[in-house]
Amino acid sequence: MKRFQKLWRRLFPGKPVYTTKEIEALRFDFKERYFYFRQLLRANNRALDAIADMEQALQRDRPFGMAFVRSSS
Repeated sequence: MKRFQKLWRRLFPGKPVYTTKEIEALRFDFKERYFYFRQLLRANNRALDAIADMEQALQRDRPFGMAFVRSSS
């Protein structure tokens, strides 16, 4: 029975106990990652908008040049 209890505790340790400094560090890391993730999403949306603009330009009858492609990118 004791072997089972040791095995159980080793496989499923209890909840970790964090100090207030560790909690603050985790919060700071999360906020920083969230900020960069939001920036990545914004950049992705701008890139998708530029691609959509270029696709619409292809659908039109008017020709366009490299100046349009460069300004879009």
